[in-house]
Amino acid sequence: MHRPTAASTEKPLLLASTCHLLALLVALLPIAARADEVEPVSPATITPADQQSVLTVDQSSTLLAPSASPDDISDLVTKLGDDAYAARERATNQLVQKGIAARPQLLAALESSDAEIRFRAKRILSEVVEADFQRRLSAFSADVDGKLGLTMPGWTAFKDAVGEDRTARDLFVEIQQAEGPLLEAYEQGPKPAAEKLRTLLAQDPATFDRAVVIAGVKGRRALVPQNRAASLGTILAWLFVAGDNEIAITDDITARVALLPQNQVFQQAAQANKQPDPRAQVCRKILARWIARDINPIFAPYNLSFAYTFNLKEGLPLAVDVLKRANATTDPISRFRAILLVGKFGSKEHLTVLEPLLKDSLVCFDTGGPNHRIQTQVRDIALAMSVKLAGQDPKKFGFDRWQSADILPLNLNTLGFSTDDDKTDGSRGASIPSEQRDTAFKKWQDWQAGQKSAAGDDAAEKPSAEKPG
Repeated sequence: MHRPTAASTEKPLLLASTCHLLALLVALLPIAARADEVEPVSPATITPADQQSVLTVDQSSTLLAPSASPDDISDLVTKLGDDAYAARERATNQLVQKGIAARPQLLAALESSDAEIRFRAKRILSEVVEADFQRRLSAFSADVDGKLGLTMPGWTAFKDAVGEDRTARDLFVEIQQAEGPLLEAYEQGPKPAAEKLRTLLAQDPATFDRAVVIAGVKGRRALVPQNRAASLGTILAWLFVAGDNEIAITDDITARVALLPQNQVFQQAAQANKQPDPRAQVCRKILARWIARDINPIFAPYNLSFAYTFNLKEGLPLAVDVLKRANATTDPISRFRAILLVGKFGSKEHLTVLEPLLKDSLVCFDTGGPNHRIQTQVRDIALAMSVKLAGQDPKKFGFDRWQSADILPLNLNTLGFSTDDDKTDGSRGASIPSEQRDTAFKKWQDWQAGQKSAAGDDAAEKPSAEKPG
């Protein structure tokens, strides 16, 4: 039997060792090639509309972007399609490091005939644009005094509407983080902004059927917010952009925005029924901008409610309009809220707006038992606010429980009158006679008559101008 000698086994062992070494090197090559690989990012879809946004260069991008040679960048873009995986990865990482300076070449690469180049360019472009956005936003946030003149899309309109102090700037940063593309569309003009709102609404899972929403409004049913999370930045972005009167909004968009101030996130930030802090003041200013814009009148009760709840003077024109439109179908809640807003923010000029309501006996508030019952009617609230606007003391006109109307909401119980116990059948909602009410209205009529008489006497005492000879 032939035994292999040491010499005869030396070559096979050496060959085996060499093969194992080569296999190990081959296995290690891909790892070495990916050693400096950046964190993977999801491929982004860059649409034509997005390209316009991506092409926008502002001062902060120019100041902060890394410098790079266009020729070097073009060479790197070409290498995105290299046959060698390692070469493609190196080019990818280097383009990411070049940052926003590579944007023009990456945009052009989206049209490349090479699928690998298109895919990598799309991914890199998404990453560098987002990195640039975050860098610009960070610099903008730090530029508290505005000495560097850094800006972001929508900032000029925002600071004109709500201010530019530290609090306003911080909330604007939140808005940018939440809805940057919406602010970019707003910066481009009313039409792009309106289109972006429609697009976002179509993508929103809480979309609404227009017919159902309008039916609910006419039926006086509350628009209950969907059980879904919403950041304060998103809420403020929608209120701010949709609050621009130059942007045409549909009823669907109006219904969407009408839900936002009811959200608990906004309620806590704006501090309903509380003395607001600076952050809450900014939130209220943004809400006031929305309330002041023109919308379909069927949604007026909701904006009227917000103006009443958050004590906003911007609700005065809306309140006047609601009262002028008021009829038998107008719900009593909207009527009394509108009257109170006119009473708080109006002047003597608004007395004529309230005058027709002095005959409205619709019951708004009915409390107490058979022996002590207080009823507040629309005309009672109108009388109290008329007395206030006339510069008189409501307590002297029978409103014994009167409280200051400087802070809303107001307790309607303080604006009612005790009913005549012998003229009530115990039912709720029906108008009940009240001697207190009759006395109060008689006193108001006498006061008005006295004012007219005094005005007539003053006019008679004025000397007539001499006629020219």
